[in-house]
Amino acid sequence: MGNKGLPPPPDFDTGMRADTPSVVFAFFKCLNPQNCDFSQLSEELRDTFLARNKRALGPIVDLCSVHNDCQSCIDDPENKCGWCSTNVLYNGTILGKQCAGHNEDGSKLPFVCNGQYSTETCHFPTTMTTSTSSTGSTGSTGSTSDTTSTSTTGGGVKKYECNPTNATCEEGTTGSFNSKVDCEPQCQKNPIPTDLVGNWRGLQINKNYLVGEWKAVFSPSNVTVIYPDGDRFSGSVSLVGKYLIINPINGPLSGKKITSLTQILFGPETKFLTWAWGAPGGNPSDGFESSMTEPNNAEYVFSACLPGKETKICNFDH
Repeated sequence: MGNKGLPPPPDFDTGMRADTPSVVFAFFKCLNPQNCDFSQLSEELRDTFLARNKRALGPIVDLCSVHNDCQSCIDDPENKCGWCSTNVLYNGTILGKQCAGHNEDGSKLPFVCNGQYSTETCHFPTTMTTSTSSTGSTGSTGSTSDTTSTSTTGGGVKKYECNPTNATCEEGTTGSFNSKVDCEPQCQKNPIPTDLVGNWRGLQINKNYLVGEWKAVFSPSNVTVIYPDGDRFSGSVSLVGKYLIINPINGPLSGKKITSLTQILFGPETKFLTWAWGAPGGNPSDGFESSMTEPNNAEYVFSACLPGKETKICNFDH
């Protein structure tokens, strides 16, 4: 786009340059309204995010967050605490811990648990709802399927499937390979694609997304992911079959291996990464659609400068 009152730039390269009076945007739009909703945030959360851009929010004071295990969390004698199967989000933007709740006087910022939440038990059943509370402080429980199913083939013929989390071929009655010999070449740790290496800027797009710009910096063997609020984690990264495996070594997801799917497309100035995460420390994502709605899964879209672009045209290093 040219600046107000000026003609459009003659090409995208000119529009990208800092010394020309024009701007360039990359936008994303939902394809399937059943699993993608970019208007989902309440007015309260949008107002909170706008205020956060104008001034730094004070620290979150949740007396429940001192508990690092479920039992001590729900047994808190002074505060009404509950345990979430993943880290909670306060006001949709600030990452918290798994134990969250409110004081008896109700003084607590609202939070969201994107997984299973309970104030009564640490033994979650296989069917529980995802809490989407933005005003209540304790989430909810109900029934939404979180189960997996298995099937057998007639005659119990041995099959092999690659387990991407440990890069081993496992024997069973279902699988993609008829023999271990066929499976093993497809189940080895490999370097990530060269198209992934570089600095990326992006958005979270799954239901209950965290508002703000994300960053991801890939080297051939490592990645650093930076949250909109500045929190971050780093870890090793490798490719096993079709899965990109991230092994966080620090930050809020430390020790919780993430098995993800990626797709890269190319535009006139940037390449675009769609990145679907399975639950940290859990099973791989079943696909790009399921990562948009499944509890504890997440999905992102990122942009990075095309290889060979001069830094005066495209530079995402800062």
